[in-house]
Amino acid sequence: MAGPGPWRLIPHLAAVLCAVHVAAAQFEPAYEIAVRKADIPFIKCDVCKKMVEQLDTQVEREREKAEPKKVSELKVIEVTEKLCDVKSANGGWISRLDIVESGDLLKLVEHEEDGECLSECKTIERACQQIIGDYDTDIAERIFNDEPSQSSLQRYLCHDLSKACSTKPPPVPEGREPGENWQKKDNSPPDYSKMAKEMNIPTSVMHDEAAIKDVKLPKGMGMPEEVFKRGQEKKAAEEARAAREEAEAAAGGKKKKTKKGSKKGSRDEAMGEMYSKAEEAAKGGREEIVKFVEKMTGKKVPETEPEAVGGYDEL
Repeated sequence: MAGPGPWRLIPHLAAVLCAVHVAAAQFEPAYEIAVRKADIPFIKCDVCKKMVEQLDTQVEREREKAEPKKVSELKVIEVTEKLCDVKSANGGWISRLDIVESGDLLKLVEHEEDGECLSECKTIERACQQIIGDYDTDIAERIFNDEPSQSSLQRYLCHDLSKACSTKPPPVPEGREPGENWQKKDNSPPDYSKMAKEMNIPTSVMHDEAAIKDVKLPKGMGMPEEVFKRGQEKKAAEEARAAREEAEAAAGGKKKKTKKGSKKGSRDEAMGEMYSKAEEAAKGGREEIVKFVEKMTGKKVPETEPEAVGGYDEL
């Protein structure tokens, strides 16, 4: 017997626990996947050339959208600023690249589809960021004002500004450890039923709307108690700092910006924060839980009956 209404079950306990489960696999790697820094000198020139290709293609696309008017300089700046962010639409090209050895060189091989962003993807992203550095506005102005050809833009970015292609890449040292194989990105909807079953979530709880208010998330899903505690402590410290800075700003008659936490926060702090947010979402009802699930998985919760992803009878 299937649950009531379109995805009324998903916003309950299963959704929150599944989101935590998925986060352990998808969110946690963001803090653990290492950039292969030693590979960057060998791929920097090829990455720069790919960047120029993307700039040329993406800006031309924006020009076509803007016709009959001229594309705005702000739009060109936006494309340039987001070019090296693999999570953005403008930086998605990075995940399609694979680093492969070719003799004593490293080459970039492009796939037609987006891939999972693992260590090689992160390495290409880092190389892109190093190349563009603080030149994003300069590059955008050059593109907007001069509309240079691709070869001209390549000389400007890869030789004049970044020097990425000013010297021949060095030979790859013997014994270099190869990176992981390129993997196609999985865009299928999360299988909540399967994940809930793996975590032994009882059907009775999942079918009881009231039960969600009293449920506590189980331990042992990659987030030990000490991890959760550190995350809560960090959150409390940041809230206290923000309150203190607001009070100081008010006393001084100035509006002061609160500094954000480091993007490179430790794995323990990140997982602890995520665990805490999962508990808060569990108490916020359907809308908050769906938002949490979609944020953690990066996928839209489909408006379909539970049977479409396996149902809950099998639990």
